[in-house]
Amino acid sequence: MRRHRPTQGALVVAFYAAIVAIYLATIPPLQGFDSVAHFNYVNYLRQHHNWPVIDATTAAYSYELPQQPPLYYALAAGASAWLPFERADEITRSSDNPYQMTLSPLWTVSIPEAPRSWQLAAWVSRLVSAIGGLLAAAFTLAWVRLLLPARWRLHAFTVAVVALNPLFVYLSVTTSNDAWAVAGATALAWAGAWLARNRHARRRMVFGVGCICGLSLLTKYSAGLGAIAGLAAFALLRGDADTADTKGGAERAEAARILTLIAGAVLTAGAWYGANVVTYGELIPMRQAAVALPGLNRLVPLTLAAMLAEIPDLLRDYWGVFISTANADVYYGAMTLLTILGVLGLVSLLLHRQARRNRDTRNALLICVVWVAATAIATLAWVRSIGFGAHARLLLVASPAVALLLTLGWRQMALALPARPRRMARSVFLGALLLWPLLPLPAFMRNYTAPAAVNLATVKMDRVINARYDEGMLIAGIDLPQGSLISPQQALPLTLYFTSDAGVEGFYTLFVHLVDPASDRLLYAFDGVPFGGRHPTRQWRAGEAFADHYTLSLPADFDAQGAPLLRLVAGFYPFGQPDKRLTAHDGAGRPLGGEVLLANVRVIDGAVQSAPLTSTLATWDNGIALTEATLHEDTNRVILETTWQARAPVQRDYTLFVHLLDADGQLVAQRDQPPHGGQLPTSVWQAGELIHETLVVDVPEDKAAQWATAVIGLYDAASGERAKWISGSAAHADNTVDLRRHK
Repeated sequence: MRRHRPTQGALVVAFYAAIVAIYLATIPPLQGFDSVAHFNYVNYLRQHHNWPVIDATTAAYSYELPQQPPLYYALAAGASAWLPFERADEITRSSDNPYQMTLSPLWTVSIPEAPRSWQLAAWVSRLVSAIGGLLAAAFTLAWVRLLLPARWRLHAFTVAVVALNPLFVYLSVTTSNDAWAVAGATALAWAGAWLARNRHARRRMVFGVGCICGLSLLTKYSAGLGAIAGLAAFALLRGDADTADTKGGAERAEAARILTLIAGAVLTAGAWYGANVVTYGELIPMRQAAVALPGLNRLVPLTLAAMLAEIPDLLRDYWGVFISTANADVYYGAMTLLTILGVLGLVSLLLHRQARRNRDTRNALLICVVWVAATAIATLAWVRSIGFGAHARLLLVASPAVALLLTLGWRQMALALPARPRRMARSVFLGALLLWPLLPLPAFMRNYTAPAAVNLATVKMDRVINARYDEGMLIAGIDLPQGSLISPQQALPLTLYFTSDAGVEGFYTLFVHLVDPASDRLLYAFDGVPFGGRHPTRQWRAGEAFADHYTLSLPADFDAQGAPLLRLVAGFYPFGQPDKRLTAHDGAGRPLGGEVLLANVRVIDGAVQSAPLTSTLATWDNGIALTEATLHEDTNRVILETTWQARAPVQRDYTLFVHLLDADGQLVAQRDQPPHGGQLPTSVWQAGELIHETLVVDVPEDKAAQWATAVIGLYDAASGERAKWISGSAAHADNTVDLRRHK
């Protein structure tokens, strides 16, 4: 780079192109604010093959149609004209995520049934947007070279601050005209400087620059603010020419060049703006747009104090919060500090006499200040009157001026350092700028990566649920790795397994609630989108299963003493309608109601009686062990005192049973009961806890003398399947434990 200083800025532009490729590969199509409306502008041109009329019909098709000039959309529509339309507008609308900015980081969802032609058209629109970003970086380099010739490092740093801003890179790969707006504004600023620096250029070149100006005015109405910077550059830089060139025929030649440039602009943009004047009576038809979009204008414009209150958020957004990525506060703190250093450096530069005498530096400062001031005033005016206008992307049309001002300020601060530290600081800073757009990538990958598919045929779920919904969703089962126990000091981890029988055509909110049945109080409530907001039901694919993880905790004011068994339930309801829960059905088609019972949850407060895991009478494969069993007879009753112990969390509710058998193995009497009458089911036993249970078997008087053996076992209360024993000195082949009658 030292040997090829003029290429430093071009290398930054090339690096920006590489970053754009990474962003394109990481961010799904149609992510980004207003991307649905922007893409449907493209789809309108693909479908109708003419310019939109500003009315309620076109506004319903896309609310961007009444507000935006057509260049980006026409280019995207032309580039994708070879693709079949196939209801592209309907598919685009259905991908709009209603949870965006609240419960989900996704602006849109991936529609499983979207045809390949729709996906390709969305990709084409993004590539066209990326070309606009590349043009913006290139015009920034050309513009700063005209203002400050031979300041190679300033060129590279200025382009880096513009092109490597994560917000700008993100907008460059989304379906929108924002990157083209920056390119258009910068092209207009460059055109004024070029016209002043190239006073002897041929008319056809001037006409070509005029055509570029006209195209720039068709990118976005706010891009016209760059013309103010262009006029300022033309007025200031033309004064640098020899006075002899400004007299006589030279003045007429200059006037001819200006008219030639205007002719090129009118040729390219005149039809659009002329049609606006003829049809709507305005160059920029905002009054008609407000009629087509009743919610566009604020009912009451913001006061000055309210407008000024928006400034901190706008500045914060400028450095990348618009990308809906939770960057750490240290990131924004660092950018704020760098901005302050740049401003302090500018103040020092203005106080430096030699710098003030440098004509190039002075002119560059004036042009940048005019550009930034005009953009700031226009942005605040927009925010004042437009109801959804407080976005930092509106400021990006002046990003080259902001970048150059900051770069000049940082350079001035660096000049205060000795030579070696200054070179080191410059290298470190450039390296930081190159890494800058890579910082959001981990968050992008987290936000935009769908959950990994799981094979339910091979996954051994702790508890099978199989709750099905007519809308297509299915709660397959759950994992409770620590069992169904919770305490004020320890949370309860939960994994839910979901799949779908068919594509889900709607947006349904998942709820996971932990309820105190005694008071109907919600102790834990999740109402939102599965997989951390990243997998709305609309993008579930038929047959694909995934796991979703939750951590349940009790509120601080919950009294755990004597708390009953809590109910852990889940279900779905349509977006925005929590009172209309969907009805689930079990595998046999029986209705389960609006909430599915996942588990009973026991509250543990303090220590429980436990003992070391020692030898037992029998151990079953579910981890339950029978440690003691004693028989007593009382008239026509047999009383069995038992002690049980769970060797690990138990994931099913088992029923205990005692069968009294005669000498031939025939049943004489029996007793089946859940532990503690159902108040202490096996699924809430704590590992190591000793459970004492008394089972009383009533024996008919005429059979009291017949029984010879008592057998003990467990079976699944839901399926009736007996638990299988794995060891035990008294264990029997039918998964029971034999206790002989004492004669």
